Amino acid sequence: MIYKINTDNFELSQKAEEYLEKQVKKVERFLSNYTSDLPLLQLSVKHHLKRRVFEGSMVLHLPEQPLSAHFRAASFNEAIKTGFSKVVRELRELKEKRQIYD
Repeated sequence: MIYKINTDNFELSQKAEEYLEKQVKKVERFLSNYTSDLPLLQLSVKHHLKRRVFEGSMVLHLPEQPLSAHFRAASFNEAIKTGFSKVVRELRELKEKRQIYD
């Protein structure tokens, strides 16, 4: 899977990048039916300095349909975890729909 991340008002630390990689690998487990470069994950995270929150969105582009999630949390890791859990939930739902129609 290819993924792109855009950040606003902060730089990713090495630890944050490692955490992001870990979350991406969890999503990749659900994408075994696709070629490795087909799914594209676009991730955008903004740090609001006045409100002291991280918020953003992610879109996982699949041939059937794009899956998206919006998230907001006090820390980067919480925000990423929330976003990825939403995408994983949508992937599970998509997988269940496929099994019904197969």
